[in-house]
Amino acid sequence: ISAAEFAKRRQKASLRADQAADAEARLRELLEAELIAREELRGAVRRRRSLEELESRRLATQAGLAAAAAQRALDELADAGYVYSSSTVPIKHDLYGIPEAPRFAFRAAQGRLLEIPISTISVAGRKLNCGGGGWFRLFPYAFSRWALRQVNNKDRQSGIFYFHPWEVDPQQPRLDNASRKSRFRHYLNLHKMQSRLARLLDDFEWGRMDDIFLGENVDFSRYQEWRVDDICSSSTI
Repeated sequence: ISAAEFAKRRQKASLRADQAADAEARLRELLEAELIAREELRGAVRRRRSLEELESRRLATQAGLAAAAAQRALDELADAGYVYSSSTVPIKHDLYGIPEAPRFAFRAAQGRLLEIPISTISVAGRKLNCGGGGWFRLFPYAFSRWALRQVNNKDRQSGIFYFHPWEVDPQQPRLDNASRKSRFRHYLNLHKMQSRLARLLDDFEWGRMDDIFLGENVDFSRYQEWRVDDICSSSTI
């Protein structure tokens, strides 16, 4: 291509990068605000006189806060012009997750956004993550392959898989002052990650998310609508 065309494409790429950085910064602000709200809520809960009331309200409210944060994040993505997202993990976890969320793609943000959750599988009534990350390193590869095939063949759904770039770098520096739990989650089986990914690429067919879920006309009217904030409508303080 010509130098002028190259410069034009480079300028467009730079603009998209700036827009992505702005969106990421805004999401960080939302998460920080949510942490402040949680601390304020916990202070109010501690003032409750009844232990029974404390327990029931605390559990309900914390679930509602997680849902409210997710709803605001999805609304923000839709406002920024995104048409699909994969920001929801429908499991119970100490750091993330909305276990009440659907396992498969749904319309969010007043129908403006297609939310495509990370793949999970139901085992003995409990949803387990089979869509990558630390879980892919924790479980034997045979489990991940079996679980994703269940999603494909039994549920008749496409699997969603992700991993972090640092997970393919087993030589990365170690942080000795991190907690034992953090070290376990971060460094477990890093040396196996690349070979497992190679097997995963061979065992399944892969494609772009927009091609699979949206199609050429960007139509997701066939998906059900689910409002994340519905699960906190009964939560009170």
